[in-house]
Amino acid sequence: MTNFDLATRVPFIIRAPWIGNMPRRSAALVELVDLAPTMAALAGIPMPEGEVFDGVSLVPLLDGTAATVKNAAFSQYPRRVKGNETWKDNGIIHLPRTEFTHMGYTVRTDGWRYTEWVAWNQSTLAPIWATVAAQELYDHRGEPTFPTDFDLGENVNVVSNESFAPTVQQLSNIIRTAFGGAAYGR
Repeated sequence: MTNFDLATRVPFIIRAPWIGNMPRRSAALVELVDLAPTMAALAGIPMPEGEVFDGVSLVPLLDGTAATVKNAAFSQYPRRVKGNETWKDNGIIHLPRTEFTHMGYTVRTDGWRYTEWVAWNQSTLAPIWATVAAQELYDHRGEPTFPTDFDLGENVNVVSNESFAPTVQQLSNIIRTAFGGAAYGR
């Protein structure tokens, strides 16, 4: 019910004993949408033609031919803001999309997690990219991959640090490209 790393990370375990020397762990960015293309590739089944799939096969990670298969992972989560206390009672569980007021779009890279909270058009059920209500930027550079310390990394929002402005613009553009919004700052 959030876009924080703590909530978006899930165990993702694949065992393919016919692949020799499979790595035990990987720090590569992967998403659950990668599951279908990966299972199809492992089973030797082609993905259906004419269909669009957001995921990619993770077989190159499994067989050791690649250390990464993607540069970013995405998540999104809506909110329903009521009144001036934006953080209070803003849950959306069991509510129709017509009652959402904001959508949080997040991109996670190997070094950053950036979230852009944009207004939500309750009639067209689409984001209003021109109305950014809030931004969050969390610095994950230099964090150890394992063991994971879930108290690290997302306690200080550094989006207002001017030295990170180019990073914010770059990550915003990645989100807007992925989710169909206009480029940041234009």
